[in-house]
Amino acid sequence: MVYLLGMIPFFVFLLLFSFIRKYSLKKNYKTIIILFLLGCIGSYLSYRVEMHIGSYFKKVIYSNYYEILFYAIFGVAIIEEGYKWFISFLSNKIFHVDYISSTFLISLSFAVYENTIFYMIPYGANSIFQRTFTAIFSHLCNSYWMGVLFEKSFHKKNKFKYFYLLLSLLLPVLFHGLYNSFLYGNKYVNYFYYYYVFYLIITLILFIRRKYVRKN
Repeated sequence: MVYLLGMIPFFVFLLLFSFIRKYSLKKNYKTIIILFLLGCIGSYLSYRVEMHIGSYFKKVIYSNYYEILFYAIFGVAIIEEGYKWFISFLSNKIFHVDYISSTFLISLSFAVYENTIFYMIPYGANSIFQRTFTAIFSHLCNSYWMGVLFEKSFHKKNKFKYFYLLLSLLLPVLFHGLYNSFLYGNKYVNYFYYYYVFYLIITLILFIRRKYVRKN
């Protein structure tokens, strides 16, 4: 029952994605299952790696903001976004999934597994609702930036493809690191909401601009 409750955000966001992108769930169910499993595996592996690497960083309680940000980027964000970036790249080459779909599905699965196993089970069902529109949604925003920049990097006419390819990894890592840096230890949590609203706004602008450009 607990696991089924944890899957609610997965199905809600998957249905929204299917509607917005006109992505056939029936036609692509095998791909969805494979990427779901890869996202869950990545979430678990990232957690194990982060637990090990975290011991080499200064404890958050004794750190200033820049030390926390350094840990958030190089101890967490680069591991999680790096895994999603690598699997998305392989998914496009092996399963021929477009980049936005692959980054979305992997990130959604990654975030839902993380939310269910590492937060909802130990802290209760309330955490799933609190984190659905914060942690899970931020993972999806990261995935959108990653997917859009991935597409730009592999556009045949793009002269700056390697620059965009690098950005497709670096920007999600930076956004993820900034997100975490305001929450670790609750030392700078008052700044978190300013950052998160700003991030949602620029992601929405990217989404609207991309829709407008494609229509024209």
